Amino acid sequence: MNVNKVIANFANKVLMETGENDLNIHPVDNVNASQSALDVCHTATRIGIILSFKPLSKGIVNLIEAVEVKVEEFMPISTISRTCLQDSMRIRLCDTFSAYAAMLKDD
Repeated sequence: MNVNKVIANFANKVLMETGENDLNIHPVDNVNASQSALDVCHTATRIGIILSFKPLSKGIVNLIEAVEVKVEEFMPISTISRTCLQDSMRIRLCDTFSAYAAMLKDD
């Protein structure tokens, strides 16, 4: 189904619930107006992403806070770390979790 039809159907349903039965929103004449159908589709996709991000954003903030608590908790713990080109080296576990928190904040 075309996004214009979905928006028009939703608008008509809301108008019926509010008692505005004499108005009828048309998918092409009212919703599409002076836009191409592709503009409406991209806008609807962006709106969906933004609305979906709000609850996800709260979860990410909670995750960052939990990881930062672990940074403090893991301060005294030593561990080893290495990359493909290096020998193992001793680091604190809190450094690893601090990097996780930084990546989450950046993303």
